[in-house]
Amino acid sequence: MLETEKTLLKQKYGHNKWLLAIHMLGKYIKDIYHAPRFRRKIILRGKNNRCPYVPWKCTVKIIGDNNTVEIDPSVKNFKGYIKIGDFCEPANNCIIRIGKNCTSNETKIIIMEDNTNLSIGNDCMFSCGITFCLSDLHPLYCKVSNKLLNKSKELIVGEHVWIGMHATILKNSYIAKNSIVGAYAVVAGKFTEENCVLAGNPARVVKRQVCWHREWPNRYRADSAGEYTEN
Repeated sequence: MLETEKTLLKQKYGHNKWLLAIHMLGKYIKDIYHAPRFRRKIILRGKNNRCPYVPWKCTVKIIGDNNTVEIDPSVKNFKGYIKIGDFCEPANNCIIRIGKNCTSNETKIIIMEDNTNLSIGNDCMFSCGITFCLSDLHPLYCKVSNKLLNKSKELIVGEHVWIGMHATILKNSYIAKNSIVGAYAVVAGKFTEENCVLAGNPARVVKRQVCWHREWPNRYRADSAGEYTEN
């Protein structure tokens, strides 16, 4: 319970434990039968973890030390779940940055390795069921040298990228700005060419010189300027 809520309850009920118990019981019943569909939730466990801002409908869970989640305050509609580390395996020194005016219908971001970074540029649009998996969860190593082969370092998504439903973006990938990722695609690599459509498993470039806009298709007017207008 927040300190402000404790203060308000004390002012309202004083030290009457019966009235306070009735209040808490009523609140519990209300949450069961009229629970809000989405909540904002932040869980921080460890030292020097930072998460200054979390939009509504988004949950951030950080287990480890020296981790940072920076979401630009302009991001309002971002339904998602962001996870760094776990109680069984904390992660340290990781950074997640989400740029201005990004939106998401349902995005899951998972980091389970130390020193892993995710950068998402401005004005990105994510559909439902999107997964950013920056860790393989199990090691892949060379049989001869025992060298780790699947170390996670960073994942970068450029500005103005549209990712279709149920796409999966894997560790160490790069998606150039103004790109589109098709539904159910699995991106595992670096795509530095801009204005492309990526699709398939594994994803590959299937179309070039493509742009996209947030407006509905019915409002698009095909002319030389490529403008959008309302009918």
